[in-house]
Amino acid sequence: MRPAAGRCGFGPIRPTGPVVTLNAAPEKGRANRELIEFIAQALGVPAAAVSIIKGQAARRKVVRVETPSPQAAAAKLAELTRQV
Repeated sequence: MRPAAGRCGFGPIRPTGPVVTLNAAPEKGRANRELIEFIAQALGVPAAAVSIIKGQAARRKVVRVETPSPQAAAAKLAELTRQV
């Protein structure tokens, strides 16, 4: 995750996973909230279905997306990251 990057979107793909750039600064949880909203919108799920399960205060995070179709969500994420 890259907070305060000036735009929301997917950045380069790293061995640890995709990099997400955000507008919000990492203050008072703003970047975490924006990350959840961005991922939810990108995958077409409600924001309540997305949660950060590891790395709340770190740049590297583990995010859980609850969806009835994990394969479809994974395919959508792969498609979005290929467009970078």
